[in-house]
Amino acid sequence: DVCVHVRVKRKDQPEGGSDVRVHSVARTLSFLERIRAQPNQTLWRTFVTDGDGSWIYESLLNNTLVMMSDGAYEPLLAEDVCSCAMIVMCTRTGQRASLTWVERSDRLSADNYRAEILGGIALQLLVKVACEGKYLSPSMSPRFGCDNKGVVHHGNHPWRPLPANQSQADVLRYYQNLVRTCPAKCKMYHVHGHLDRYLRRDEMTPAEILNCDCDQLAGDALRWAVEHGCYIDRFLPGEDIVVSLNGCKVTGSYERAITRHWGDKVGREHYYVKDIIPPGMFDDVYWDGVEKVLTSCPEMFSVWATKQVSGFFGNNHLMRHINEHTVDVCPNCGCHPERPQHIIFCRDPARSAVFDLSVDKLVEWLASQRTDASLTILFSEYLRSRGDVLMSSLCTPRSDYYELAEMVDSLGFRNLLEGRIPKLFYDTRLADIKRRHLNKHAGHWCNGLILRLLQITHRQWTYRNGTVHLKGPDGLTSKQTQALAQRCEDLLWTDPSTLLVEDRYLLDLDFDALGDGAAASRQMWISEMEAASAAARNASLDGADDLYSTTFQNPLPPIDTEGSIRFRRRRRRRSGLIEYTGYSISRLMEEVNPLWPRLLLCGCGKERLLPIAVLYLGSLMIY
Repeated sequence: DVCVHVRVKRKDQPEGGSDVRVHSVARTLSFLERIRAQPNQTLWRTFVTDGDGSWIYESLLNNTLVMMSDGAYEPLLAEDVCSCAMIVMCTRTGQRASLTWVERSDRLSADNYRAEILGGIALQLLVKVACEGKYLSPSMSPRFGCDNKGVVHHGNHPWRPLPANQSQADVLRYYQNLVRTCPAKCKMYHVHGHLDRYLRRDEMTPAEILNCDCDQLAGDALRWAVEHGCYIDRFLPGEDIVVSLNGCKVTGSYERAITRHWGDKVGREHYYVKDIIPPGMFDDVYWDGVEKVLTSCPEMFSVWATKQVSGFFGNNHLMRHINEHTVDVCPNCGCHPERPQHIIFCRDPARSAVFDLSVDKLVEWLASQRTDASLTILFSEYLRSRGDVLMSSLCTPRSDYYELAEMVDSLGFRNLLEGRIPKLFYDTRLADIKRRHLNKHAGHWCNGLILRLLQITHRQWTYRNGTVHLKGPDGLTSKQTQALAQRCEDLLWTDPSTLLVEDRYLLDLDFDALGDGAAASRQMWISEMEAASAAARNASLDGADDLYSTTFQNPLPPIDTEGSIRFRRRRRRRSGLIEYTGYSISRLMEEVNPLWPRLLLCGCGKERLLPIAVLYLGSLMIY
């Protein structure tokens, strides 16, 4: 009650005036009325309490209030929904109050951790409403229980800043602010969850009993809300900062969210300009799975996947701009040009065998995940066709997977092999899990499928690079070794009658030993065979086969006169001078001129006989 004295004076009244006493009564709102006056009433529509709820404040004053919260998340039921429940109980009177929240966000935000944080927020808001306009005793020390140590840690350190990459940063920031501004000094403590699986109810403490009740209450609320589509408003009352992108609230790191938003915009433009994804089908791709797979893979694998999608990697189509000697053909099948999509469609026999082995591994993984046999067979046949047939042609219109097959055909074989699968894969797998009551996760299955599809393409790229760059013990690449073997096989069919008599021994060697030996031996044999073939062709031009053979089997001895090569070399040795002697072309021609009459008998010009002359002079210098 309030009593107010007021002195009232009229205009025509002399000095002084009269006193008027006004009596007013100020009415205080009850607890339930304060609840109904709170903003965002979706947070309080499930609040249930014994009595009028005034006992909550009295229990806080007497420190007889036990407060507990818990969360629930069932991705098999709904991957973008999580729920929480909180229960408070007076240990003296046994009165209880409860509240449940069910929030629908997105697949990246909803998880069990977010549900636990929401439960802590619900307790803080309840205490704030209960203490509003009330006397706060210094002896009040409310304690909040939770079975998540992360929530307990952040609640006990509300002034500690959050990391830039903190998950669930929006609700954690709001939770810490509530703890900092709480009317009473509160303390969080940890309780082991799900103890009802191991202990009887009479063996548990009141806090442990409340935790089990909260877990049951949160699960029931989650299932009911998913069935009826009833969720809370995601914008909490009094949030200082709310960041939204395209109408969706940012729940984690702002940097990551903005980067993803920018990447979504640039990705749409890239796939449209490059004509990789058909127009209007960008949102039909399961991008959440692509992001999770690439962020969990080794960094260099993610770099390769980015290069494969963008088309900027070391294929010959781009390497020819760096090296003018590079030929724009596939190093395996010889197809021109070697563009990024050729990595997937190359029909080289060896690469096709690698592709089939990769598909076999994928089929084994699908079987280990208890995938429906019809889908496994359909998927295997489509992959082995290498995009030559439509997936929808491999099943009937009445098949359960016909709609999925049409979606795959619309995206194309390249998108599938680069991990861009349709969202319909997730929905199809989720329906199969529910139908067969499998203890599996649709999101994990899709992520595993994306990873193994990328690995098929990566094995093709690795094999291609192995044939180009990987060298064996002989210092030759796989492609060079194959070319060397093919050249040896071609020369083996040489007719001995086409060679000179003294060269026919080259075809009498042990070719098994030659094939098992070092590559240098095969290279030497090929060089000898090519030289012998060239000598035979030159000798046959004038029909001087016998004369050519006789001339080179019995060369005339060199003349050891003053000024000759042997004479000058012998004189240098006697004087102790050892030096390198270099011959210019003109000087070499002077030394060879005395030999031309003998060499020209073979019917060859000076250009072809110059190497022979050099070898001849080298034999003279030895002596």
